[in-house]
Amino acid sequence: MSYDDPSSQDESAFTDSRRADKPSEESARHGPTGNGDSKPDAGVGADIAGLVTSTAAYFVAMRHRFAADVRESFVRVSVALAALVVTCALMVMTAVFLCVGIADGLSELLGGRLWAGDLLAALIAATLVWVAARYTIRQIRSAFDRRTVENHDQQRPAQS
Repeated sequence: MSYDDPSSQDESAFTDSRRADKPSEESARHGPTGNGDSKPDAGVGADIAGLVTSTAAYFVAMRHRFAADVRESFVRVSVALAALVVTCALMVMTAVFLCVGIADGLSELLGGRLWAGDLLAALIAATLVWVAARYTIRQIRSAFDRRTVENHDQQRPAQS
C-alpha cells in the first residue's frame, strides 16, 4: 500500500466540497455554488434562530444586571439613610446634653435654684436659635437679591 495509490485512501478523506457533482455543505449554507444552483440558503433560518436566541439571552442578562443594580442602589440608599438617622440622633443627644450641662452649671451659679438655671439655659438656647435662623435667612435673601440683580443686568439690552 503506497501513499500515491488512490485505492488505499479512505473514502472519508474526500469531502463533499471536492466533488463536482455535489455542492459543499458550506456553500449550501452561504449561497449559490456558482454552478447555476440558485436554491435559497438552507442555513439562513438556523442563523436567524441563533441570532434571535443570542439576542434574547443578551436582553435577559441585561435585565438581570439592571435588577441587580437597582437592588444595590436600594441597599446603598438604605445604608446612607440609616447613617443619616444615627448622625442626627447623635447631634440631638449632644445638643440636649450640652443644654442640660449649661442648665446645671447656671443652677449652681444661681445658688442651687434648678428652675432658674433651666429657665436661663432655655432662654439662652432660644436666643441662639433665633440669631442663627435670622442670620441664615438674611444670607439666603441677600444671595437671592444678588442673583436677581445680576440676571436683570444681563437681560437688559446694552445702551449706547
